[in-house]
Amino acid sequence: MAATPVDVIPMNTTTDVPPTTIGERRGEKRHADDATTTPTTSSSASVTPAPPLSAQVSGSGVVAEKKDEVKQPIKKKAKKKKKNNDNKENKDDDSKGEAGEKKKARGLAKSQRANKLQLGIPDQPVGLEIFDLVRPVNIPAAFDFFKSIGSPKFVVAPMVNQSELAFRLLTRRYGATLCYTPMMHAKLFSKSAKYRIEQFQTTEADRPLFAQFCANDPGQLLDAARHLEGKCDAVDINFGCPQGIARRGNYGSFLLNRPQILRALVTILHNYLNLPVTVKIRILPNLDDTIKMAKMLQACGARLITVHGRTKEQLKDRTGPCDFAVIARLKKELEVPVLSNGGIESYDDVQTALKVTGADGIMTSEGILANPAIFSGPTLPNAVAISREYLALARQYPADSSAVRAHLIKFLFRELAIHTDIRQQIAEHKDPVNCDALLDEIDRRDKLVTVEEHQARMAKIPTWYRRFNPLPGQIRTRDFDKEGGLKEEKGATPGSTPSSAPSPAAVALARDRAAKKLAKKQKKKEAAVQRTERLAAREGMTTKEFEQSQRNAKHARKDAQRRAAATAAAVAAAVAVTNATTPAIAVTPTVAVAP
Repeated sequence: MAATPVDVIPMNTTTDVPPTTIGERRGEKRHADDATTTPTTSSSASVTPAPPLSAQVSGSGVVAEKKDEVKQPIKKKAKKKKKNNDNKENKDDDSKGEAGEKKKARGLAKSQRANKLQLGIPDQPVGLEIFDLVRPVNIPAAFDFFKSIGSPKFVVAPMVNQSELAFRLLTRRYGATLCYTPMMHAKLFSKSAKYRIEQFQTTEADRPLFAQFCANDPGQLLDAARHLEGKCDAVDINFGCPQGIARRGNYGSFLLNRPQILRALVTILHNYLNLPVTVKIRILPNLDDTIKMAKMLQACGARLITVHGRTKEQLKDRTGPCDFAVIARLKKELEVPVLSNGGIESYDDVQTALKVTGADGIMTSEGILANPAIFSGPTLPNAVAISREYLALARQYPADSSAVRAHLIKFLFRELAIHTDIRQQIAEHKDPVNCDALLDEIDRRDKLVTVEEHQARMAKIPTWYRRFNPLPGQIRTRDFDKEGGLKEEKGATPGSTPSSAPSPAAVALARDRAAKKLAKKQKKKEAAVQRTERLAAREGMTTKEFEQSQRNAKHARKDAQRRAAATAAAVAAAVAVTNATTPAIAVTPTVAVAP
């Protein structure tokens, strides 16, 4: 009986399968001398011929072969090369400093080459650029998919720990027609069942729904996405996150200048996932480069492209305006649906963006965090009422406590700028989903003034969206300098006290916290200086020389880690593709015949 596709023989199997070297598979002679003779196949098994390289290998050149049979000759060859190279390097053993670091790096590179030879990877890695399209890309069908989910115009962006199920359902009540899950880490999602349960929750009312992943490893991304087949409408890849955590994790917008990885991630999902693949990007400093990148993603199989009209350097207080002109140009150049993202604070901004960019839909994140009813019309909802509605949903569909606190502070941003004591209580509440009493207190205080006075007070305080860039005349009551005093308010007369300034108790509390934080930072800095001096004295160096040597060692370690990570990623991707595409081996059982 034929085995199912899941029963693919692993790489280190002892089944009698003819080994296939990389040189034979690709028509090259690079490793022909390392391959052993092909053993005789058992008469009781029939082997399905292996598919071509384009269907098995995606960038790393790894194929399923008998590792044990080729290990010994390759190991001898690697040892011989190492011995010859060591003899050459022994002549320069007296060199130190920078030459010593280079020697260590060369030794590390040699050991990596030896490991790759034992795994069957070519000595000169081909990289990720050879990911081939197995499924043809039908670009016109992208709009068929878009129409099948209702041609959504009002889209809730993927937000870490913010676009959870309760919040998505709230926005759908007020006009959102497509929602994204929070950005999920592909590696964790593929390996941890607990992480999958925590990060992905949905209901029948929560459709259409796109699930977004961050990743830089094609194999891990494919494994993670396969868990969601049949549970959402598409899988999105994050190429737009500009935060520091994305830089450290090597994903998001920090992959935009690495087209080989972009191509590999999109292609592997297009080839082997039974869900459409979409992408979210930021623009590049050069318009032509942005267009070239977007067209490349489209050619690899992206069914929808969301464009944030800012570069990765534009964030927080450097945000600046969203470049709708670039989005409009991309909409004209591309043949798949395009969503515009960025620059949305109000319903009027939504309509303006649709008109200026010509995009198929508008995505918002910061704007909808401050006003979940942003798609319903220009009238602003009551912040306390919308908070009560969200808490009811959060009790029905449990959310993380940190997410609940964050939502309440954003909904009530202007109110809490005045009632700073309530803001502190929400931040410290152990069960924020049940803090209705604090909302009642805000209502009680607001009724102590007239509606006109309350509106005038709110107008002086920026919304959550404008917290880094207040409008002229608006103030920021949350800002304190390092000494705990109030910073100069934007839009306020120098030396004047804003009418909505925090209470004396709040100022004293902020000053005390700032003083403690400054003292702790200074103490930590002094301890670091003392430690550096001790270590430098132990090594017989000056402090400056020791610090330089530490920096050199750190750079060498990082280089080594990057090289090792790149090799591991290539191997993992190729193994994943091989397991996904290699036909199962049909074994015919031997039947004993009576004499």
